[in-house]
Amino acid sequence: MLKNPGDPANPLPDGTVVERLFHAGQSQQGGSMITYATNFHFAPNDGYFVQAASGARPLNFGPSCNEPTAPAYPDCTPRLTGTDRLVATDLPVPVIRTLTETDVGGTLTAGLRQSDTAMFRYYEIAGASHVTVHKGIEVIADLLLESFCLNEMNTLADGEVLGSFPQRAMWKNLDDFVRNGTPMPAGRVLETSGGVISRSFLGNALGGVRTTDRNVPIARYEPNNTFDPALPVALHNIANLACRLSGSTYRFGSGANTALWGDHAGYVAAVEAAAEGAVAERLLLPEDRDLLILRAWLSTHPFSTQCGLGFELALRLPPILYLRQRRRA
Repeated sequence: MLKNPGDPANPLPDGTVVERLFHAGQSQQGGSMITYATNFHFAPNDGYFVQAASGARPLNFGPSCNEPTAPAYPDCTPRLTGTDRLVATDLPVPVIRTLTETDVGGTLTAGLRQSDTAMFRYYEIAGASHVTVHKGIEVIADLLLESFCLNEMNTLADGEVLGSFPQRAMWKNLDDFVRNGTPMPAGRVLETSGGVISRSFLGNALGGVRTTDRNVPIARYEPNNTFDPALPVALHNIANLACRLSGSTYRFGSGANTALWGDHAGYVAAVEAAAEGAVAERLLLPEDRDLLILRAWLSTHPFSTQCGLGFELALRLPPILYLRQRRRA
């Protein structure tokens, strides 16, 4: 419908040309996308991006069609048990599935990791958390999301670990594959031992897709948080869910950062090198590389970064990049 401008059911303005049609979903909607892509793919769809979803979701929250008492299709889910919870990797269009570190624990327990194929890529983002809500957003009556949690939050959208940045690069890779046939970068998974994520001596996860915050850490980043028990009891349930899916940031002291990176200039140089490496791997866009380097330049001792790369930082970007180019020259 969307690719056919003459279709009377097409909701787009007259003359709108749709070149590519991608489907995406995050969390629960990602589970719905697994169900859709695996069972209902048809030709106009050009690709799928499944974010932070461990498995397929039932149609209309119905039971599996395999159950003896299941209602007739389409009120049941054709594939829902065991490995049937996984997204199909043999579709004629590309599929990307990416998980945050928050999601990996349950995926390991359920045995739901997947391997690359010609049309499929599977990525696990080290240090990234499941929650996509921006900091500073009022959730309930003057309460911000971060006021629910006991530890400093680490969100997918605002960081400390900006998991949204490698996802932006993955979107471009998906589009480049459809447009030009450019192969997508190989999948990356976290290192594990005995079904548990392996960690460095600093406490951070090893392996996986790595942002500059993971290759040049100034904190320990954990995949979960806990709600503040001082909250009113009526908020405990919602706060428990929100915080459990949010990451925690435990910042290193000045002594640890000095031992790791020397001084502020050494820290910035390490971030630049890590960012350039991620761009070369096609897991970071050049414009996001510049923002991460800007954040490192603007960090304060002991290298405490400013989360939320918003408008106020964008105003400082041109002069900082100018100074960076002068320094290189």
